[in-house]
Amino acid sequence: GQQKVFRAIFPRIRSAVRELVGRKMDALAREFAATHNMKVKDEIERLAREYGEARGAVVVLGEAKR
Repeated sequence: GQQKVFRAIFPRIRSAVRELVGRKMDALAREFAATHNMKVKDEIERLAREYGEARGAVVVLGEAKR
C-alpha cells in the first residue's frame, strides 16, 4: 500500500524539483548576463552538477552572453 503511494509520488516530486532548479538557473543566467558576477556563474555550475544538467547550463550561459 504505502510503497505504491511512494512510487506514484516520487516521480512528481523529482519533476517539480527539476522545474524549480531550472527556473533558478534561468534567473541566475539572466543575472550573470547583466552583472558578469563570477559567484553567480559558480552557483549555476553548482546547480547544474548537482542535478546532472551541466550541458544545459552551458547552453543557458551561452545564450545569456549574447
